[in-house]
Amino acid sequence: MVQSYNLDSFAINSSYCLSSQILRHEPLFILDAAGGIKQELNSTGPAVGMLPGMNFKIEETVLEPGEILLGYTDGVPEARNSQAEFFTNEKLRLLLEKKFTSAEALLEEVSTSVLNHTGSATQFDDITLLSVQRHV
Repeated sequence: MVQSYNLDSFAINSSYCLSSQILRHEPLFILDAAGGIKQELNSTGPAVGMLPGMNFKIEETVLEPGEILLGYTDGVPEARNSQAEFFTNEKLRLLLEKKFTSAEALLEEVSTSVLNHTGSATQFDDITLLSVQRHV
């Protein structure tokens, strides 16, 4: 199921700079408005709450008009079909090379591909996707 929300603006500050601590295993991707992966944002530390008193590195990047930010849980590349074959990060990256006109279209394409891959196999992990697009 794809749940879509319309956000009139998504700005961390007036220059549309995203500040983040990426505290997860899977990277975030910024997709170029013309298509393809523009930037991969990798983890800046361990998962929050794993170790007490941790300091985390904060990184910043800018989401340009038309660009889409994609986040997902490890349940996406680790989704298995009935032959126990993973969906894989490689398959996800191939999908992300396409041009997407909206965050909703991206979510629909990825979720449909994962569900087509898994078929009737039992889901063993959460499959969560988050996508945000900057509009002009």
